[in-house]
Amino acid sequence: MDIATALPNGFLLFTLLLAGAIVVSVTRKPKRGPLPPGPKGWPLLGNVTDLPPSGAREWEHWIKHKELYGPISSLTVLGTTIILLHTHELASELFEKRSAKYSSRARLVFGGEMVGWENLAGLLKYDKRFRAQRKAIHSIMGTPSLASAYLPLQEAEVHRYLLRVLEKPENLIDHIRAEAGALILKMVYGYTTESGTPDPLVKIADEAAEQFSAATMPGRWFVDVVPARKPLTKLADLLG
Repeated sequence: MDIATALPNGFLLFTLLLAGAIVVSVTRKPKRGPLPPGPKGWPLLGNVTDLPPSGAREWEHWIKHKELYGPISSLTVLGTTIILLHTHELASELFEKRSAKYSSRARLVFGGEMVGWENLAGLLKYDKRFRAQRKAIHSIMGTPSLASAYLPLQEAEVHRYLLRVLEKPENLIDHIRAEAGALILKMVYGYTTESGTPDPLVKIADEAAEQFSAATMPGRWFVDVVPARKPLTKLADLLG
């Protein structure tokens, strides 16, 4: 009897993952300066227990770090460091004024490579392809004068939104989603959403946004922390 049938499936997978985590933690010895303040982690595992619990609203969880550690904080999970920026001013300073240095994206194995969002502009690395896409977007809405061309559209959608709120105030969240979806679909694709009834394309966009958010949430997927685990997903499927 081989090992796959001799051991319980879950125990075998857990053993393989733990071994991979230990190897990564031991072999990874990056040379770097001091990190921003943050919670003290466990040996090998780091700050696994400081990640948002299942079902928690992520922004409410991370805002506690601002109260405890200031405008910038950090935590490390199995050798992967996550830097948290808690103010708009700091994000603007690093990602706009110093974009050439900080605009690249972290590798997201699950959301990008396994789910298939890797070609989305928001997940591209800072390379020629990304710069070309950003240049194209900037040529359309990269300045206040260019963006002002969409003011009539925004005003029209706000009127539709207020009418929906007046008719059914209890569905406020749905009305906000409908307005955001209508603006994006009209600006990008020239598509006008249906009025008075739920639009099918807005529903699809909402579902895609929720799936993208879940698939790219930092620290949620173990394969993002330990990319070497990616081949083990096939083993997990085989083991059931």
